[in-house]
Amino acid sequence: MDVHTFLTIVSCESLSKAADLLFVSQPALSHRLTKLEKIRQSDAKDLLRVSNVDSLNESLMTSVCTDFLSRNHQCRLHLTTLRSDAAYEAAENHEIDLGLIMNPRFSRTIRTVPLFEENLSFVCSVSSDYKGPLVSASLDASDEVYIPWGNTFLRWHDYWFGPAAETRITMDHMALLERMLSLDHTWAIVPATIAAKLVKTGKIRRVPLEDGPAPRTCYGILKQNEKERSWIADFIKEFIRQAEKTPEIRVLETSRQPSYE
Repeated sequence: MDVHTFLTIVSCESLSKAADLLFVSQPALSHRLTKLEKIRQSDAKDLLRVSNVDSLNESLMTSVCTDFLSRNHQCRLHLTTLRSDAAYEAAENHEIDLGLIMNPRFSRTIRTVPLFEENLSFVCSVSSDYKGPLVSASLDASDEVYIPWGNTFLRWHDYWFGPAAETRITMDHMALLERMLSLDHTWAIVPATIAAKLVKTGKIRRVPLEDGPAPRTCYGILKQNEKERSWIADFIKEFIRQAEKTPEIRVLETSRQPSYE
């Protein structure tokens, strides 16, 4: 009955019309609507909605989420993978409580807090003949496994190869990266945490690149001028704690300031 009431109200132009369709008085329908809103607010108190980018799924998020939930037993965690622009839109529309992004943009309603910096690394198959230290001018984009990691990477890539570079493989996620790097002479630029994970497989090696991309920055985004639940601050603190344990990451001082509390 509650779902039917809600859908009827949404589909009608007025509360009085919805009351007629539901064969109830308008005060009775208003009471039902108030009850539905209280249920929604109660459910929201138990729910933390977080978005993050694909590369964080491969590095930090498993440890962050498990440790956070082990201390917050009443919290229900909803995770989604969104690119930076989509995360801003979701935050602006109150569809997420916290977003972890790599490409910041201006928003009048969203706070953007720098959290950490991470180097980007050159990787290739252990059987490839790349020898370091490499320089960017020696690389051929036609051998590249290309994933657009963020603004700093894109600026470096456009400078050396041009905005219309014809890369061998272009992807927007991590799932196939290891397999694609097994192809003859392929190479990729990846975040240092991803490089460390790939090297552990014994199939991929890291090669020094003297003039590679500048480090990328991870940011947290959340609504401006809004009283936030403590779970948001707790989640960010756990995220920073895990980042501090990762040698390839440099946590920024701005992340330690209570601007998200």
